[in-house]
Amino acid sequence: MRDSTKRRLDRLGALARTVLAPLAVMAATAGTADAQRFPDGMREGRNSARTPVVTDGVVTFTVLPGDCQGRTYGDGRGESDCANLNSKSYLAAGDVRMGTAMMYAFDVRVAGGLTHAAFHNPRAVPFTGGPDSRLSVAIWQGDLIKNHLVALDLDRTRGLTFLGKRCAGPGQLNGWTRFEMVVRWSASSDGLMQVRCNGRTIHAVSGQPTDQAPHCHSSNHCEPGVVKHPSHVNAGFGILFDKEVVGGVPTMPRVPASGLSVQMRDFTVQKVRLK
Repeated sequence: MRDSTKRRLDRLGALARTVLAPLAVMAATAGTADAQRFPDGMREGRNSARTPVVTDGVVTFTVLPGDCQGRTYGDGRGESDCANLNSKSYLAAGDVRMGTAMMYAFDVRVAGGLTHAAFHNPRAVPFTGGPDSRLSVAIWQGDLIKNHLVALDLDRTRGLTFLGKRCAGPGQLNGWTRFEMVVRWSASSDGLMQVRCNGRTIHAVSGQPTDQAPHCHSSNHCEPGVVKHPSHVNAGFGILFDKEVVGGVPTMPRVPASGLSVQMRDFTVQKVRLK
């Protein structure tokens, strides 16, 4: 009896292995495909409301009216993008330790639906003379609360701007713009940052800290007069759209019914060696 029972169990075990093996292969394949869906080292951001779509190496980010992520930020404040009226679809790169030299590069274009115009922000007057945007396509921030450092902003009035400097004009937004930033994240005098758009340098500093926001004001997720020294910097790429204020009333970002779409391709996010 014990021998026959053992033989039956052996046959069931063999059958189970026969059935489960293809399923294991399928699961492994699906996991690999999912891991390779986005550019190397990137994942969908925690606060992304709509998953970016990858087609032939081009990542398309889209937000529709009312899109927001209800998940809390995870920093203990209990806040979320839905509560704060923000709308995002983006990829996040891994955290980079302060002191690291990095290159961030990508092609970007507006695929449609850009209606957001620059507006006059009194808080931005000391930095840009007043023009400001609530929409960014790339953001670098420290790991502390209200610790945004720099961003590549977008609006139909000025086009793409970095710290108020033009990267691509409004008439160039439908075509691809190559953005490149080489930076050594640093809290001391060995910091440097160079930004180029289509091969043209639009911003360059060296011999100074890069862990502080050059344009620090409350609308820019920064606390003026408060010195912060993050230990890490993270980057987000896609559509990062903060709430608008219309007639004095905060509101979700206004986008057409068909949505706002931004595309990116040919990402490079890697450590570099600087002399």
